[in-house]
Amino acid sequence: MQTLIDSLHSTARALIVALVAATLGACGGGDAASGNTPPDPAALPEGKAARLEVEPAALMLIASGERRALSVRAFDAEGREIQPRVTWRSTRPEQVRVDTAGQVEALLPVGGTQVIVESDGVEAVPVLVSVVEMAPGVLLIDDKQIVSDPVAVDAAAAPDPDNPFEVLISGITPPAVGSLLLGREGKSVGGEVLAAQAEGSAVRVRLRLVGPSRLVRSAQINEVIDLSRQPLEVPPAVAALYDVTRVDDEYVFTPKPVAALDLNPREDRARALSATGEGGRARPNAETKFVNLGPLECILLTPELPISLAQPSQFSLKFEPKLHLDYDAQVGLRKVLLTGQLGTKIKSSLVLSAAGLLSVGCDVALTDKLVKFPGWVGVILSGELVAGSGFEMEVQASVPLMGLEVTAESKGPFEVGLDCSTGECNVVRNYDPVTTFTPTLKVPGIGALRSEASLFAYGQAKLKMGATFLASLRADVVTARAGVKLEGSFAPPSTQVAPADVDYRSDYKFIRLIEVAAGSTNKAGESAFRKLLQKLGLFKFSTLKTQLSSTLGTSPKGAMTVDRATVVDGGRVNFEIELDPATVDFPFVGYNVQRVRVFRGVPGRPAREVATAEMPPGQLSASLGWVAEGTASEGPGGEFFLFVDTVLPTPFSLELAKAQVVPILLTGQMQVSFVETTATASDSGQSQSVRTVNLATAVEQTADAARLVMVGPAVTASIEASSTSKALIERAPCSWVSVQARQDITRGREAPQDAGNLDFSFVGDTWRLNEISMRTLNEQSVTDRQTATQAKGDCSGSDLSPQTFSFDRKDFLQTLNIPFSATATPWFSGPLQVDAEGRRSLKFSSTSPFSTFKIQDGTVAQTGTLSLDLKEGPPAKSKVDLVLSLLAPTTAEAESQLSYGVKLVNRGPSAATSVRAEFSLPPGFIIATTTGWQGCFIKGLSAICEAGSMAKDEQRSFSIDVKAASAAGVFTVRGRASAAELDSNFSDNHAQAQTEIP
Repeated sequence: MQTLIDSLHSTARALIVALVAATLGACGGGDAASGNTPPDPAALPEGKAARLEVEPAALMLIASGERRALSVRAFDAEGREIQPRVTWRSTRPEQVRVDTAGQVEALLPVGGTQVIVESDGVEAVPVLVSVVEMAPGVLLIDDKQIVSDPVAVDAAAAPDPDNPFEVLISGITPPAVGSLLLGREGKSVGGEVLAAQAEGSAVRVRLRLVGPSRLVRSAQINEVIDLSRQPLEVPPAVAALYDVTRVDDEYVFTPKPVAALDLNPREDRARALSATGEGGRARPNAETKFVNLGPLECILLTPELPISLAQPSQFSLKFEPKLHLDYDAQVGLRKVLLTGQLGTKIKSSLVLSAAGLLSVGCDVALTDKLVKFPGWVGVILSGELVAGSGFEMEVQASVPLMGLEVTAESKGPFEVGLDCSTGECNVVRNYDPVTTFTPTLKVPGIGALRSEASLFAYGQAKLKMGATFLASLRADVVTARAGVKLEGSFAPPSTQVAPADVDYRSDYKFIRLIEVAAGSTNKAGESAFRKLLQKLGLFKFSTLKTQLSSTLGTSPKGAMTVDRATVVDGGRVNFEIELDPATVDFPFVGYNVQRVRVFRGVPGRPAREVATAEMPPGQLSASLGWVAEGTASEGPGGEFFLFVDTVLPTPFSLELAKAQVVPILLTGQMQVSFVETTATASDSGQSQSVRTVNLATAVEQTADAARLVMVGPAVTASIEASSTSKALIERAPCSWVSVQARQDITRGREAPQDAGNLDFSFVGDTWRLNEISMRTLNEQSVTDRQTATQAKGDCSGSDLSPQTFSFDRKDFLQTLNIPFSATATPWFSGPLQVDAEGRRSLKFSSTSPFSTFKIQDGTVAQTGTLSLDLKEGPPAKSKVDLVLSLLAPTTAEAESQLSYGVKLVNRGPSAATSVRAEFSLPPGFIIATTTGWQGCFIKGLSAICEAGSMAKDEQRSFSIDVKAASAAGVFTVRGRASAAELDSNFSDNHAQAQTEIP
C-alpha cells in the first residue's frame, strides 16, 4: 500500500509540473495532465534561460528557525530545459533569508518576504514566503499530498466563495467534520471540512472556504509584487489562434491562418430582463453567451442572433503590472492595488445579420497571470491579473446585414483597486489613459433604413481574487476600462428629409469613458464579491464604482440659405453655407469635414443631390450654385437640405439643416422722379401747374424676401408748383394782371428709419416693381413767389415788385404711395443681370406715363421716371471690406519671364477670418513661384494664398513669377478675394488686368 501511495505522489508531482509548463502559469482548475519526472539538472545542456519556474510557487513557515527548500527549472527560448544557473535573493533578508541553494529560513516568528530567482537577466515569478503563528488544530498538507486538483461540487454554479469543493488528499486519515485543513505551499488548498471519505489510499475531502482569521493567530503580508519583467502569459485559447511576437515593449497578436470562424452558442442563460429599456424601447428577453468567435467571448442580448467575423481580430498588448497587497489576519484587508502600464489595441470586424435591437458585448483576455500567495492567505486570496481589449455595441436597425469595424487603442499608467484601511472599502481610481478610436458602421444602401448605434471600444485590466486552486471560487475585485464611445443615428438622405419626421437628422458624438468598478455588474458576481470581502473581515462598503465621462466632440453643425423658394427650369439657385466653427474639429481626426452636399427633397420622390463642394481643411463657408434642369417632372413643394460627409467614416451623409429662404441681396442707389401736370381752363383764362418730386435713395435688403428698404432721401426733395393767369386783379385805385405765381416746398430728412419701401417680385431672373411707398417725418420749408405785370391806375400805394412769402414747419408727415400691380403690363420690369463673379445686378432707367385723368376744369397727366443701380451684396451689418488690386505688365514678349503683383487690404472695421486670395492665368501661361506671402500654393493655372485672419487695415501682398504664353494676343489675368465673413462691398473683391503679347 505504501508503495502505491509513493507512486501516486510521484505521478501527481509529474502531472503538476507538466500542467504548469503547458499552461504557462495559467490559473488553476481542471484535470491534471500527464507528464514525466523532471530530469536530473546535471544531465541537462547548458544555455541561456528565457523562462524560470520555481516550486513551490508559495511557501508558509510556522516557526522561527524553520527551513524549507525551493527548486528551480530553466528553459531556453525554444522551450528546452537547460541547466539552471541562477541567483537567489530575499527582499526582506532580516525576516526570511535564502541561501545560494534555495534554502529559506524564518528568522522571526511572524514576517515574510519575496524570494526572487534570476538567471541571465530573466526573473521568475516571485515566491511569497510568509512566517505565521498557526491556530491550534489546523491540519497542514504539502503540495505533493494533493492527488488531484480541487473540483467544484456543482460545476454549473455561479462563482461564489461559499461554493463547496472537493479534493483528493494522500497521507492523512479522514478529518472530522468542522475541522480545518490548510495547504502550506503553492496550492493553498484549505477550509472547513464538510465531509471526508476514504477513497483507495487517499481521502476525498469536501471543504468550504473560511477567512484567514480562523486559520492563523497572527500573520501579516504587505508586499508589492512586480510582474513587469515577466514574460506574457497567453491563455491557451488565444495562443491556439495567434502568433505572439514582441515588438519594442508591446506584444503583437497576429492571426494564424485558420478556417472561417462561425459562431456557436456555448451557453444559454435565459433571465428576465426589464420589459423596456431606456427611452421605452423594447428589450430582448434572453442573454446568450457565445464563444468560438475567434478569441472573443461575446454576450448578446437578443433572441437568436447570427454573428460572424468578417476577418480575424487583431490585437496588441503592453501590460507591466504590479500587485500591492496589505493584509493582516487579525484586522483584515487593508489595501489591494493593481498598478503599472497598460496599452491595448483592438481591430475587429463583425457582421451582424439580423434586424431589430442588437446588443453585443465582446472582450478577450490577452494575458492571464495568477499570483500565488502563502497558504494562510492564498486559500482565499490569490491574485489573478487579466488584461485585454473589448467592445460593446448596441444597434436598433430596420434591416439585416450590418457590419461593424472598430479600431481602438488605449495607453497609459493606472492605479486601481480597493483601499479598506479605514474599515470601509473605497475604490482607488487613478486611470486616465490616452485613447484613440476609429469606428466604422457599415450598412446597406436601403432607403428605408434607420439605425441607432452605440459603440464602446476599450482596453481593460482586471484583478480577480479568491482561492488560488479553483477559478469558480474567485470573484472580480476590480476592473478598469477606458475607451471612447460613439453614439449616433444614421439613415439615408431620403429618410432624413422625409416630412414624416421633420426633426430627425443623422448625427453622432464621441464620449470619453473611464470606468473603475469593484465587484461585478452581474448580480451573482456582486454577491460573490461581497461574501469575499466579508470573509476577509470587511463589512462596510462605499459606492464601489466610479465612472468619468466627457464629450470629446460631435459631428459638424451648420446652416444654409437659398435665395429663392421656387424653382423653374433653367433658373439658377444659389446656396450659402456656414459651418459652426465649434464643431468642425474632432478628436483623433482634426478638421472633420470632407465635403458638403445639397439635396432637394420633393414629397413622394427620392432625395436628389443638386450641388456638392469639397471642403479644404479649415474652411467654414461655401457658396454653391445649381442651374435647374428638368425639375418640372419632380413636382412642386420641393425643399433644399444641407448634408455633410465627415472625415470620420459614416454609412451615410449627415443632415445639418433645412435651407432658409432669404431675399436676393441687392444694395445700391435709386432715383425716382414723379411729374404731375395739371391744365385748367376758367373764365379768367388758362392755367397750368407742374408738380415734380425728385428723390435719390440708398437701398438695402431686409429679412423680408421681397422688400427693399429706402433709407430716406440722400439729397433734398423739392416740390415745385407754378401757374399762369391773365385775370385782371383790381385793388382801387390800382389794377394789374397776375402773370405767374410759384410755390417751392423744400423738405429735409428727419427720420430715415421710417423711410418706406419698394415692393419687388421675382419670377425666375425677371423682376417687377409692384409699389413704391415712402413715409418720412420731415422738416418743411415753403416759399411762395408772386410776380405782377401790366399795372393800371394809381399803383403808387401798392408794391408790385416780386413778392416772396416763406414759413417753416416741423414734424410734417409725408406719404407717397404709387402702386403698379393693378396694370396688366408693368411699366417697370426687366431681367436680373449676372456678372462674371456670379453676382446679380439690376441696372434700369425708364420713364413711363402711368395715369391721365380728367378734372372739372381740365386734365391731369402723371409721368414717372425710375432709375435703379443695384448689385447683389451682403447687408449693411457686415464688418469686413476686402479690397483687392492687381499689378500687371501691359506688354510682354512671348515665353518671357514676367511678374504679376496682388495686393489685399482689409478696410473694414473688424478682422476678417479664413482669408483667401486667388490669382488666375489664362491657358498658355505657366506659374513658376510665388513670393511675399506665407501660406501660398500653386494649383494648375492658379496661385492661391490663405491666411487665418487679417486685422483691420492690415495688408498682404504677393508676387507671381510666370512664363508668358508663346502665342500672340491680349490675355486677361484675374484676381479675387474672400473671407468667412460677408463683405460689405463685393465690387472691389476682384480685379483683372490685361497683358498683350505682340
